[in-house]
Amino acid sequence: MANEKNLIPGAHRLTVEEQSNGGKASAAARRERKLLTEAVRHVANLEVSEEMRAQQMRAMGIADDQLTNAMAVAVGIIKRAIKGDPSAFNAVRDILGEKPKDEIELSTFGKLEIGFVEVEHTPSASEDEIDDI
Repeated sequence: MANEKNLIPGAHRLTVEEQSNGGKASAAARRERKLLTEAVRHVANLEVSEEMRAQQMRAMGIADDQLTNAMAVAVGIIKRAIKGDPSAFNAVRDILGEKPKDEIELSTFGKLEIGFVEVEHTPSASEDEIDDI
């Protein structure tokens, strides 16, 4: 499997110090992702520039109180999707919650019962008594 190559052989045998260093690195990575998420959220909620506002968004009927960078990104993605960009179309579809499932659903038809059938059988005394199949 592809993920097996990422496994550390004998990871359960790491020293306490190695485990501690791994935990510290993981915490640092989480902090960095959180800071990036907060920065993107902050910039997305800032007011969009007047140039962008005048040219595109007001013409589309977007209200002044909704003229944020996040709305500008949404407009840009929609425009690219309209022009036929498949990745932009997929992004719009995913944002709208219409992404197809990546999993397969299995269903059964009715009950499946497995049981044992009683038969009279006497165990063979030797292999010589077993019929050739």
